[in-house]
Amino acid sequence: MGGASTLTDLRSSRPGAGDIRAIDELAGRDASIAEFPTTLEAARHASARGIATVSGAPNVLLGGSHSGNVYALELAREGVLNILASDYLPSSMLAAAFEIAPPGACLPHWSHRDGHR
Repeated sequence: MGGASTLTDLRSSRPGAGDIRAIDELAGRDASIAEFPTTLEAARHASARGIATVSGAPNVLLGGSHSGNVYALELAREGVLNILASDYLPSSMLAAAFEIAPPGACLPHWSHRDGHR
């Protein structure tokens, strides 16, 4: 097929996602997403290479990774978290999104009276 790496290809590289060489390997395969980088340095490197990073919402709510990897909120604060995934706890998404939101952020106002759909 050629071109960008498939999701299966990306998953096969997941265990080494904390390693700079693994990010370079993903970039060499034209990957656009690095799943769950294990270190801040790897996430920064992925971002510099134009590769989006994914981290889990449970990581945000737990105050860190249950396996000792980088804290997703740290990635967000550094501007290198692009996608938040529910991972193993779908109910964590909404609370994690609000935890990541900058102080004072609010949802846009919407009303059916405004005529917006």
